[in-house]
Amino acid sequence: MTLPALAADQSVQAAPPVFEKPIPTTMGKVKPRTVTKGPRTPVIPPERTWPKAATTVVDLPDAEAKTGAGKSARVPGLSLTLRSEAKSGAEPARGGVETRVLSHEAAQKAGVDGVMFTLRGRDSRDGKTKAQSGQVRSTLDYSSFAGAYGGGYASRLTFVELPSCVLTTPASEACRTSKPVKTINAPRTRPLRRRASH
Repeated sequence: MTLPALAADQSVQAAPPVFEKPIPTTMGKVKPRTVTKGPRTPVIPPERTWPKAATTVVDLPDAEAKTGAGKSARVPGLSLTLRSEAKSGAEPARGGVETRVLSHEAAQKAGVDGVMFTLRGRDSRDGKTKAQSGQVRSTLDYSSFAGAYGGGYASRLTFVELPSCVLTTPASEACRTSKPVKTINAPRTRPLRRRASH
């Protein structure tokens, strides 16, 4: 059994297409984008001042005494402050702290694009308070070199701990192995804080 073929009926007229009534519109003016003149990258690099190499001893305020509570000891000539803390059941550091800041050239030799410094417990300068290891909060003001490398350099700053051999053999890969240290970075005010035992 075969089905009849379907064919178009020539006698049937197709309905003419219906078009909607056009709506009048207006053409708005396009404001060209403002193009900044000059190169995309600054011709003159941002100003930066690295801390100078220095070694000094500062006395820590007594963290448990009322007169020393909440106080910090500023390292003379450096953008670094130290504060003894008695938190989380740990003993606060007492006495003095010998702070040594290395030159930026020395830091670069160790592969550090920032500041490198050491902290070591010492007796107080008057000899009345013996050195006692404990919790110390270090705060570094990096506003003088915040724009050193661009690309959000300031917001990426953090503290790391390096082996002591980096001071004598900075080219050694083993001495460049860094250990992350819990850091609080506030790019708006530009302090860098960390808590560690010394």
